[in-house]
Amino acid sequence: MTLRILLTAAVFLSLSCTLQAQFSAGLSGGVNRTYWSWYMFNPAVKENLPPGTSWRIAIPLEYRLSPVVSLRAELTNQMFCQAVTTVMFFPSNPQGSTQKIRIQNCLNSIGGSLLLKIAPLKKLNKLYLLSGPTYAYFTHGWTRYSRGFLESEDKPWKDAWDLDQSLVLRRHLFVDSGLGYNLTIGRRNRLLLEFRYQYGLTDVSGHPNEISDIQSALVNFGYLYSF
Repeated sequence: MTLRILLTAAVFLSLSCTLQAQFSAGLSGGVNRTYWSWYMFNPAVKENLPPGTSWRIAIPLEYRLSPVVSLRAELTNQMFCQAVTTVMFFPSNPQGSTQKIRIQNCLNSIGGSLLLKIAPLKKLNKLYLLSGPTYAYFTHGWTRYSRGFLESEDKPWKDAWDLDQSLVLRRHLFVDSGLGYNLTIGRRNRLLLEFRYQYGLTDVSGHPNEISDIQSALVNFGYLYSF
């Protein structure tokens, strides 16, 4: 009985939205600020690593159910980084005994998002809210050192990670929520500006003595073409 009611409601909803349904596809990109935290159990230590800035690109596919509600799927490539700037002592450095060194740790991911888009204000229908889950699979990671980290290196260099040996868990789930602005150009072209926050639901570290989480703030610019 319950299944029949749900199927009837789904058919009714699809029929009622048919005249207003519209499919769009495009491209988006932007920057994200990643906040990385580590918690060690024994000894009890909590460390909030300095945030880092990286990029995110996506292919959005959007289906408009009504003037208020749309459903969006995104294929994404996103980086999560954190950076540390420190002063190191080099007694043999001819330019001085101390030097500022930048160390950046990054994880590259591929994945996707499934987002519900709602424009709740009729008079401000260009503004909308976004919310939904995001899946990320870490493909590889690295640490980038600025020039001077090792006295034998006279240029920046990068050290690749072995994620399995580093006990970095590859599969991660986030919850996205945010606000966007939609600028229509003609009948079929739209420009997007979005601000989002990603809250990590899964642990980054596979070490039994620690847990870690990632959170990100995103600024995205995009283009959608309506078919």
